[in-house]
Amino acid sequence: MRHRYLLTSLAALTLLAAPRLAHAQNQTGSVGIGTTAPDASAALDIVSSSKGLLLPRVVAAAGIASPAPGLLVYQTGAPAGFYYNAGTAAAPSWQQLATAGSGSGDNLGNHTATQPLNLQDQALTGTGASISGIGVGVRADGGLNLGQNTVGNNVLLGFQAGQATTGRFNQFSGYRSGYSNTSGQENLFVGYRSGYANTTGGSNQFVGFRSGEANTTGFNNHFAGYLSGYSNTTGYNNHFIGNESGGSNTTGKENVFVGYISGGANTTGNYNLFLGNGSGSRNTTGNYNLFLGYMSGERSEAGTGNTVVGSYSGPSYAARDITNATALGAFVTLTNSNTVVLGNDANVGIGTSSPTQKLEVAGTVYSSSGGFRFPDGTTQTTAAGSTANLTGDITSTGAATTYANVVPATKGGAGTVSGLLRADGNGLVSAATAGTDYLTPAGAGTGFIQNQAATAQAASFQVAGTGTVGGLLTAGSATVAGRVGIGTTTAQPATQALDVRGNLRLGDNGGNSATGTGQAIEWVGPGVNTDPVGLYRVNPASDQSELRVVVGDGADANDKFVVGRMDGTSSEGGIPTGSFTPTFTVRADGNVGIGTSIPGQKLEVAGNASISGNATVGGSVGIGTSPPNASAALDVSSTSKGLLPPRLTQTQRTAIGSPATGLVVYQTDGTAGLYCNNGTPTTPLWQLLGARVKPAYGTFSAASQQTVRLGDGLVRINLVTGPEVSGLSFNAGTSEVTIVTPGVYKIYYSVGMYLSGNGQGYARLKINGNYVGVSHSSYASQADLNITQELYYTLAAGDVVSLHAQNSNGAGVAVVGAMTLLQVF
Repeated sequence: MRHRYLLTSLAALTLLAAPRLAHAQNQTGSVGIGTTAPDASAALDIVSSSKGLLLPRVVAAAGIASPAPGLLVYQTGAPAGFYYNAGTAAAPSWQQLATAGSGSGDNLGNHTATQPLNLQDQALTGTGASISGIGVGVRADGGLNLGQNTVGNNVLLGFQAGQATTGRFNQFSGYRSGYSNTSGQENLFVGYRSGYANTTGGSNQFVGFRSGEANTTGFNNHFAGYLSGYSNTTGYNNHFIGNESGGSNTTGKENVFVGYISGGANTTGNYNLFLGNGSGSRNTTGNYNLFLGYMSGERSEAGTGNTVVGSYSGPSYAARDITNATALGAFVTLTNSNTVVLGNDANVGIGTSSPTQKLEVAGTVYSSSGGFRFPDGTTQTTAAGSTANLTGDITSTGAATTYANVVPATKGGAGTVSGLLRADGNGLVSAATAGTDYLTPAGAGTGFIQNQAATAQAASFQVAGTGTVGGLLTAGSATVAGRVGIGTTTAQPATQALDVRGNLRLGDNGGNSATGTGQAIEWVGPGVNTDPVGLYRVNPASDQSELRVVVGDGADANDKFVVGRMDGTSSEGGIPTGSFTPTFTVRADGNVGIGTSIPGQKLEVAGNASISGNATVGGSVGIGTSPPNASAALDVSSTSKGLLPPRLTQTQRTAIGSPATGLVVYQTDGTAGLYCNNGTPTTPLWQLLGARVKPAYGTFSAASQQTVRLGDGLVRINLVTGPEVSGLSFNAGTSEVTIVTPGVYKIYYSVGMYLSGNGQGYARLKINGNYVGVSHSSYASQADLNITQELYYTLAAGDVVSLHAQNSNGAGVAVVGAMTLLQVF
């Protein structure tokens, strides 16, 4: 009976629960707890705002026998958490569901991500030393293994970086860096499109935006900087550091360019070393050049074997192709091959740190052959006569001989001089012979002139009628103790030894054919026998005459020829008694003074000077200072006045014929100011000093589309000028740009076209009728193409540039284009 009552109770409970269960189950077979409308996609839908789901709790999930795949339990034993069987009933694989901060489990399921993995503030860690395939491995020491097991152990970072490479040990980082590389190996390319065209070149290092972009097979190159080595294709062993350094190099090899745009125009030049911003920036094909310093050698183009050390030094533009020339110092200009120029108008010292001459040597100068050439055009191969034995001055009056500083020519002993001597002109001194080497008094009664009744040499000598010559008159035998008057019976004044009234003529019997030294008037004394003073006639050649005024026999500042005035009165023929005021002085050392008797320069004027014609000064000129600075051609000094250059109107300045480079004038009208010709005499370029020089610039674009058909060849794109153009001239009729300001230009062009069929598009520049800078699109079909190119060229005034496009598709192609020219130097 008790069993019956129990069954009855269970049946009653089942009946009571049956309506509720039926209410929670819909027609799809879903069961809802806390909801009467369980979700159709759920077998069990539990809804509550205050309670949770309590799953089965086990000490260890691994203890469940034959767990069904997907079985979910909560493990209370360590490590606690939710576990599910990811294996089978026969081979369970219990996986813990990850919880925040648990550090275990993962949420990648089958380890194939279907969405970006966001680490938030977590770290990617690992303990692996390597990875088994292509990917990223994290080592226990925090190191990252990138692409460790790629083919050839390459590291490739960036869109399509090294996408075709089969080479080994390469590192490409950047958008399309190493894009075309095939078998090239041991390369490092860093930067947008760096090493883009490289195929088989190896051991290269390109760092910078588009650095080494055109390199194909070149090897052992190091390019660092924006556009450095941009155009290099097969050149090798090059080292370019600096933005745009070596940017135009194609096949040049063994070059070192360091500095912004250094070697920027070099194409095929080899074995060059350029150091400094702008150094060798125009060199194209020159070889074996060494340029050190800011803008050093910047005008050289095809020159070879030149050495330039110093800022702004090097060949001039006209001498841009010279060879084997050397410049040392800043602002030194080279104009000829096989020359060495030291400094810009500098003094050179050898063995001294403070030279005062163009060349000063503290020591011995040795000439093994050729000798030394002097300003008079003569060449001296020896400084001594072959038989000279004495040096010094020897003077003989016939009765006595004086010696000034006579010493042996060969040092080492004292010399002895006695008696009368003769010198042969080469420094050889020997005993003199009477009657041959010097004059002696004539015999008594034969060596005198008289017109008195008796021989009276002490009496006054007067010529009023016929006189008598008593035999031969020999120098030293006639002495007049009184005064001599010619044309007068009374010599006046009493202080004059010779009084001539009338003309005085000195002559000989040589006639017009005689040459050499002629007649002379010479003054001596008092007490001075070594410094000649006199007037000399010299006939350099037949029928040629010179009158020379001689003062002294050496460069002695105290020997001088002075013209002046003297105040006071005097008797007839006498010297005035007042003070002497010099007005014109010529010193024996060649200095000339006007208004001063002690000129310290070759020409010194005490007062104002006016020159109406041309004047040339070989040395330095000082105005307001003496002496002028040795480094200045003109030294003007003043504390109250300025320098006033020539003042011209703009019309007058423009009309100057063949103005020299560097010519400076002041323009009085228009934009007034100091102007300098920075061009050449044939092509002047007048620029306002102090004004900022704006580089040439211009952008030119197509006004509308134009059609280019197959077979048309390269067609010029019709362009119009942009809003701002400077230093350029644009011909709207021919769509051509003419260079006005010469220099190095960066030319960027972009050509857009639509291909209606299969084919390629091409774009090229034309400079002076020659096509340059070919660029083309990839092979495409029915596509919009955009072709861009950036080039650097050295352009001269008058060069003409235009943009052209070509179609390789059978149908007509719609084309637009644009071109920008910017003078970078």
